Amino acid sequence: HENRIIDLSYAAASKLGIAQSGTGMVQIRAIEPGQPPGQSKQVASNRKPVAMPSPPPRSEKQGRLFLQLGSFISRDNAESLRARLALNNVVDAIVQTSTVDRQNIYRVRIGPLTSIEEADRLAVRIDQMGIGVPNMVFD
Repeated sequence: HENRIIDLSYAAASKLGIAQSGTGMVQIRAIEPGQPPGQSKQVASNRKPVAMPSPPPRSEKQGRLFLQLGSFISRDNAESLRARLALNNVVDAIVQTSTVDRQNIYRVRIGPLTSIEEADRLAVRIDQMGIGVPNMVFD
């Protein structure tokens, strides 16, 4: 289906409590054979965000909703993307710095956003600019 990352079986959707609504937010984790429980790694996706009829309830643990447009080792590249967005009247993009494996990473994000619907609309607009479909992240 359009605008979905993954299709679940009815049994899986039932166990996750989303069978009745037909769609929902899920987190995908890769499981390696022989790996201890809790040691899974999250799988990234560059596909379109999952559409929902209404946003899921968010806990403090889940965090705030952002669109992530890119992740760079070079701050200049991140700033270049932010400037390109500003030229297209997307002025609320920010560059966030974090450290992964002792390496600075510069993420271009927009948010926090108020709903999945707002994120979907903005993702379509950004894709139409030729930048690509951003990822939804909770932080």
